[in-house]
Amino acid sequence: MKYYLIVKKDKGLREVLLGLKDNAVFFPREIPIDKSFLKHTETLEKFDWPELSQVEVFEACQDTTLPSHFQWFSIENIPHFMNQEGALFCRILSLFWPHLHFHISKLYKPPQLIYKIDPQKEVVFYGGSFNPWHEGHFACLKLCPSQNIIVIPDNNPWKETNQNFCRWKSFKELALKLKKSPYSVYPGFWASFDSNPTVDWLSKSSYPQKSLLMGDDNFFKFNRWKDYLTLCRYLTKIYVVPRNHTKEELEKKKIELLQAPSCPQIVILNEHPYQPLSSSQLRKKS
Repeated sequence: MKYYLIVKKDKGLREVLLGLKDNAVFFPREIPIDKSFLKHTETLEKFDWPELSQVEVFEACQDTTLPSHFQWFSIENIPHFMNQEGALFCRILSLFWPHLHFHISKLYKPPQLIYKIDPQKEVVFYGGSFNPWHEGHFACLKLCPSQNIIVIPDNNPWKETNQNFCRWKSFKELALKLKKSPYSVYPGFWASFDSNPTVDWLSKSSYPQKSLLMGDDNFFKFNRWKDYLTLCRYLTKIYVVPRNHTKEELEKKKIELLQAPSCPQIVILNEHPYQPLSSSQLRKKS
């Protein structure tokens, strides 16, 4: 069984951050980097992430190269990390996500818990802070005609975000809620404490068909998104779920946006019974 070592360089020395294989991970305190059993190296120096600016990925061939006291853990069984290590772990997992901007290797695929996408079909991105996730979010997913969806938890530029929590713990909770669904969950942006404008990463992804799923609040703000006309050129469809606006209001906004020559097809979806649910209201009650 192949596995991969994520290695950080510091002043000429190498330190193993973690090992990955299938749905398992180990966290060594120290392990020798024996190049006799490492057959592939990639460096991440091109990324402007301080915690990953000097990181390499090594492919090892056999489990027998590991010291016997190292133990593999199921990713699902890792409860939380200290400090910002949870964000670092989310970001490392995202580096292996095919077809997205930060993808560095075809050697290892993300764990099945989070990666179920068919890249040859229309890929629908559903972003949001999802804090907390609720039945209304599930309803939006189920309404979408394409079920080939990547859920992207992210920091909303119009909302305040609490940074004092383990990013991995909250991400894993969401991934487990979607475990038995066909939906994928991307960890890379939840690891960031900055907003990630959609145009910056979607335009660089290599999926042949890219669409967005959004609530009507984001739909009404869409022409305020960064470089939204450029973003439109990369989109196949925009799926809109009603919540705070009537069908008539949504159709009027649709006509307005369709005036742009690059605007993709806009599909107004049906209403659902969980529309009154609000993450912000749920947070106030908790």
